[in-house]
Amino acid sequence: MFESKYFKLGITVVIATVIANLLLFIVASWNTPSQEEYLQMQEEYSKNVANLQIQTRERIQQKIKQQIELQSAQADTNNQKKQYWHVNQDNYNDIQRQRREERTRLNEKRSEERALKAEKNRVARQLANERARAKSESKRLLLKSVRATNNETCSYWRKQYENNKSDYNKTYRDSACLRAASD
Repeated sequence: MFESKYFKLGITVVIATVIANLLLFIVASWNTPSQEEYLQMQEEYSKNVANLQIQTRERIQQKIKQQIELQSAQADTNNQKKQYWHVNQDNYNDIQRQRREERTRLNEKRSEERALKAEKNRVARQLANERARAKSESKRLLLKSVRATNNETCSYWRKQYENNKSDYNKTYRDSACLRAASD
């Protein structure tokens, strides 16, 4: 039973598979970032995102304060305008000037609101782009690792076939090199 060629072939396949998996594991551990490096990259990304969120919040709070101040100034202006109308109706030029100034302030307020909205959208786009870049970078690193592993496996089976020209080594060499070439 233990003397049959199929049993020996089976044992050889099992041993070769174990060795190939060990080689793949070793090569993969050389080419991939360590868990500490990956955690450090993830921590830096989180810090950048947090800083952007804090800056955005501060800008929004600042704009809200400015809007409140502008609204209170407008309320004061409206009260003064009403009083002015009643007290001095003869001074038409001053009233027209006040209206122009009020329109100017209103236009400035609107432009600031548009700028704030544009900044908020820009930060959101930037954050989405950074997430996409991080995701594509991790995919790229994974593919690089897989390619290196496939190339190493192909090289290993080429050497094995050069040392011992058997159908077994040829089959493994062909499949490993086909996988490496298809990357």
